[in-house]
Amino acid sequence: MQQQVKYNLGDNEQFDYFIAARKEDVIINKDSIAYKIDPSSENTQLISVPGIYGNFDFLLIRRDKQGNFKGYISSYKEDIF
Repeated sequence: MQQQVKYNLGDNEQFDYFIAARKEDVIINKDSIAYKIDPSSENTQLISVPGIYGNFDFLLIRRDKQGNFKGYISSYKEDIF
């Protein structure tokens, strides 16, 4: 389920929504991830996210009104040795 969120960061650029990507909906590549915009669809969109290697609990993708990638928020699992 996708929830639409509208907010302003104070820089006059408004973003309409986040996309929550579950680990099951993400394909991990060497230097980028592919995430499903619509989990019911076979289409994926590639974005370059350095430092994310698949050990996140959740990933929120921020896009502008045109659907361009504008950042992310992620929660990581800590490796315990």
